[in-house]
Amino acid sequence: MKLRRNKLEPLRFDIGGALLESCGLSLVDVDRTIAELAWVRDRVLGGNPGGPSRTRVDGDYLAETDAAYFFARPRLLLAEYEAKRMHSELGRIFQAANRLHAACDRVVVLGSGLAYHGGRALMESCCQPFWNELTRGERGSKPRLYFAGNDFDNDTTQGLLYWLGTLRDSNSDSEFSRWGLIVIDQGRDDWETTSLLLPFLQALRESGGRRSEGMADRLLPVTRRGSLLGQALQGLDVRDIFVLPDAPGERYSILEVGGLLTAAVLGINVIELLQGAEAMNQHFAAAAGRQNLILQFVAINHLLQKRGGIDRRVLSVWSQALERVGMWYDRLVADGSAGIPTMTMVVPRDLPSRERTGATGAGRYPTRLYHQLLVDECRFDPLTIASPPAGDAILKGSRENQLPGLMQAAIEHTQQVWNVMHQPSTKLFLPRVDELHLGQLFQMLMLATWIEEHSADSSRPDHPSCPDHPS
Repeated sequence: MKLRRNKLEPLRFDIGGALLESCGLSLVDVDRTIAELAWVRDRVLGGNPGGPSRTRVDGDYLAETDAAYFFARPRLLLAEYEAKRMHSELGRIFQAANRLHAACDRVVVLGSGLAYHGGRALMESCCQPFWNELTRGERGSKPRLYFAGNDFDNDTTQGLLYWLGTLRDSNSDSEFSRWGLIVIDQGRDDWETTSLLLPFLQALRESGGRRSEGMADRLLPVTRRGSLLGQALQGLDVRDIFVLPDAPGERYSILEVGGLLTAAVLGINVIELLQGAEAMNQHFAAAAGRQNLILQFVAINHLLQKRGGIDRRVLSVWSQALERVGMWYDRLVADGSAGIPTMTMVVPRDLPSRERTGATGAGRYPTRLYHQLLVDECRFDPLTIASPPAGDAILKGSRENQLPGLMQAAIEHTQQVWNVMHQPSTKLFLPRVDELHLGQLFQMLMLATWIEEHSADSSRPDHPSCPDHPS
């Protein structure tokens, strides 16, 4: 089992499956829509082809501030780290993560909403699939990671507290018994998180036997100014408190301190995450017309919603490691005003039953747009297995005897089914599931979501309500 090395390559986007006759779309339509989106890209870039030179703070343009801010952050964070190292924001994050590595073997991330889904997306996509089952040596002395605070599930919460040692008859003084807590409050004062804060803080105080005085090294709060969490932490012995900036909002913060701290604790390469995001920024700023992956993605979404009869989008992921990325994206879209719901499904998980369900309601007109998220190269060497039966309905008699080949046969079969059902689809190719390419993917989806939501607002130059409109 050989782990492959990272190398930055661009993401690729294929819209051929969306240009079905039943959808009534052509490349001319796509090109026209992309041209109409140019002004929205200018708002993100602030009139500067290399990106905004400063963050606007005008209250009337808060959404624009969000876009300019999260667009500029990867470059600024990397530049600050290059110049100041341990005195930079990334330097503080790395030092706090290293203290947590040394202090404990397990860490709980307490947070809700996109803080919860974003952290889990980073862990499940970047780490070995069974990370928490590995020994400490196999994890490179990095901790196991668990998530809480996204719901009111009593049994799951009590089960986690039991695993942490809180509800057992006695606590040992071993390294394994000592655990840490990252609390992420995005400033919405979510009751799911704040209701669990006191039980987990109490459990943290009681953990570690005689060495419970080390709590300051095992508690890392991430909060916004004036939040309930900040108030609750007053008077506690806390070494580091990370304060989130006022912009961007929670939705666009996966590459902000909360997500980056979670990543650093796991030993995920934060620098490469940001480098990937910056590579996507550069593509967005420089690529023209249909070569611009983000604008093409938005154009297809817009056209099929407005003209193609699509009432739902499905992010169809072909790697289990990306399932939580899809759930993060679902929440990213749901928290906004794009006007159309999205859902994630993992294929080919339970493919035969889904195929029968889809075929039952298939008609001449499309109802769903399937964005397929595909991975070019496996993380590990291909696994050789027995060849499938010649008459297998899904694999069409494929004689492949390696898992990646069988997966490709399933992808091709699924594409044929969607074509027969007149359901449009696209293919978004991720070269590999690693930090460089996930950084690109996260930034792409955030930019695309923001652009789609603001492509028809009243601040566009040709909108009648815009102060600059010629009328």
